[in-house]
Amino acid sequence: MPPLTDLRQKIRALFDHPALSWLKGENARRDVCGLLIVLMACMTYLHNLNDPNKAFWDEVYYVTATERYQEGVASYASHPPLGLMLIAAGEAIAGKNDKIDTHPLALTKKTQKETPLPDGYNFYGARLMSALFGVMGAFVFYMIMLTLWNRAMTAFAFSLIYVFENAYIVHFRAAMLDSFQYVFVMAAVWVFLQLFLKRIEKPAQRLGMWYAAFGTLIGLAVMVKVNVVVFAALGGFLILRDAYDHRAELKAYIPRALKASVLMAATFVTVIAAVFTLHVLINPNNPPPESAAGNFDRQHMPQSYQDYLAGERPLTPQIVWDATRGYYSFMNNDFTHIVKTEPNASHPILWPLMSKAITYRWDSSKGITSYVQMIGNVAQWLTAFVALWVALVMIMRRLSGTSRYLKGPEFSRDMNLLMAFMAMYAVFMGAHMYLGTKRVMYIHHYIPALSLSYFILALVVKIGFQRFKVAVKWQAASIAAMLAVFLISFAFYSPLTFHKRLTLKQCEMRNVPLKVVNCHVPKAKKPPTPAVS
Repeated sequence: MPPLTDLRQKIRALFDHPALSWLKGENARRDVCGLLIVLMACMTYLHNLNDPNKAFWDEVYYVTATERYQEGVASYASHPPLGLMLIAAGEAIAGKNDKIDTHPLALTKKTQKETPLPDGYNFYGARLMSALFGVMGAFVFYMIMLTLWNRAMTAFAFSLIYVFENAYIVHFRAAMLDSFQYVFVMAAVWVFLQLFLKRIEKPAQRLGMWYAAFGTLIGLAVMVKVNVVVFAALGGFLILRDAYDHRAELKAYIPRALKASVLMAATFVTVIAAVFTLHVLINPNNPPPESAAGNFDRQHMPQSYQDYLAGERPLTPQIVWDATRGYYSFMNNDFTHIVKTEPNASHPILWPLMSKAITYRWDSSKGITSYVQMIGNVAQWLTAFVALWVALVMIMRRLSGTSRYLKGPEFSRDMNLLMAFMAMYAVFMGAHMYLGTKRVMYIHHYIPALSLSYFILALVVKIGFQRFKVAVKWQAASIAAMLAVFLISFAFYSPLTFHKRLTLKQCEMRNVPLKVVNCHVPKAKKPPTPAVS
């Protein structure tokens, strides 16, 4: 008997044991696999959150914004307020810095030499909510993979891609905004899949709730960072697909399409109004006169809002509207004056190849350096890059009719999904190429599209095994081998992810096959000064 067949029989026999027989049910396996993914994500995303105990990259801005939220001081920022409020909530829950004077942080827009972090500042609280959302992201990723595969064990296997994605771990366990944005936008993708695959049972009221949920989630994501507004295109895909399905009765379908569009738009706008209202409510205090940050923000605060903060006017919807206008003015001014190029900038077209990885921080001592490096799992990124081109070829062959296999009904569901994901990927990348002509872009802006590439990879693998049925018996072994390579890649680059110590030689080893880090060369020691005789 072949070893692989023997292994399968042993595994099946294991589940015949009375204590494990309940796992034979697919629903039970789905629950267990989801729990395992969350537990594994806890190990990678919640690991040692106070290391490094210095601010890096955008944390220099967000720890000061957090302090203003702690003090209830009105302020504006370069991004909408939802993510900043969540970071501040984590700091309030943890209470690690309650016994030190953090007030000076509220007076400035960023930490720097003139306004350093107070001695003993602990980053656990500032990074807590981001890391917890990172764990939530693992579950959302698993739910999407479960929708794509309809098999718990295979969905679990592909969800390990998220758990061991170095780029996600670096950003999602820091006091930054990306994990919040990620969870909301990927939850919207999951809702899109339920609607796209027509998994929602009627009546129409229930269908409307799902469209409303999609608009709500896109609104929440945009209230963290505006760039993911492009994912609203998925709602457009739903309307267009349903219009095509009802082309024979298009006039009758138009009212339903309008209702769905209105529901998505209305919930989107409602979320924006709710977030800005909350922002105004929890920050009723006027910035002190000595606050450089407050004086800068006042340039964009309408007089009515300043009067409210001074206690001269009551809170009204008009005040909330004026405060929101001021916030928009601040963001627009920041966008207008942001630089278009700088050493860490990268072009979106090169993101899939991990162009311009960023050293967020390095600390060196005695010839050994610890890095926080914005790099991804190289094996996963390269595999996903290949999958994008394979998917493009598959779609072109299907549309051109040169492949009778891919046009078959057994491929219809997955090929339609593949086309939808590729279209969303193209919209995202096209929008960010345009943004790249207006402002500087960084590789971490690729984070949402990276997951799209992983969903595309999963579909390419699935369709490939459906097409070449002779290889189905090797499916489990092939996926296991691929994941083994991904795990080795994760472990190899993890010192750059977790701020672990590396010698110069060990660092340079990480620059094969892609250059991912500029290794720090220790400074030579100066020879001792001769004594004066």
